[in-house]
Amino acid sequence: MKTLVTAILASTAIAAQLFESEPNGYSSIQIDEDGQTKTLYVAMDTTGSYGTTLKVPYNKRAMLLTASELSPSNFYRPNLLGGSVEFDVDLSLANCGCIAAFYLVSAPGKDKNGNYWNTDGYYYCDGNQVGGNYCPEFDIMEAN
Repeated sequence: MKTLVTAILASTAIAAQLFESEPNGYSSIQIDEDGQTKTLYVAMDTTGSYGTTLKVPYNKRAMLLTASELSPSNFYRPNLLGGSVEFDVDLSLANCGCIAAFYLVSAPGKDKNGNYWNTDGYYYCDGNQVGGNYCPEFDIMEAN
């Protein structure tokens, strides 16, 4: 069985370690995938990482990359078929009325002609066409 272990807004109970930011400002994070340790990079315009926690600030999102450069070929796209995802979330600092979400999208976004869509600088897309670009979305958790 495939397993992917990662920490987004996580407590120290999970097997993840964040390191100092790379030169481009992205933090690196180590995850366990199928029993192997893998280093990923967190593409986010504001980093809130410290210790073993990645804090995603209000109204922000984070993309996971396989290299420390944001390019369409570096998006982390694990094969979850027949596998699982494990994560811990600390919502103790989330305000009422906001939505704390953990979801997967088929990034990088592409337009109707198959060209990469990069209107926000992160190739973002989702199931509601936020920013004008639609792609499949799978919501794992939404809480408020």
